[in-house]
Amino acid sequence: MGLQGKARDQEERGNMSRIKGSIELEFPNEEIAKIVYESVLF
Repeated sequence: MGLQGKARDQEERGNMSRIKGSIELEFPNEEIAKIVYESVLF
């Protein structure tokens, strides 16, 4: 699912209550972790 699909899903579910959670991921190095982290946030 591309970013446009994610944005559309969030709009459709905007009236649902928020769910907090955590996900733990391991990456081979810090540079890859930074790229993935920033792509998820933005």
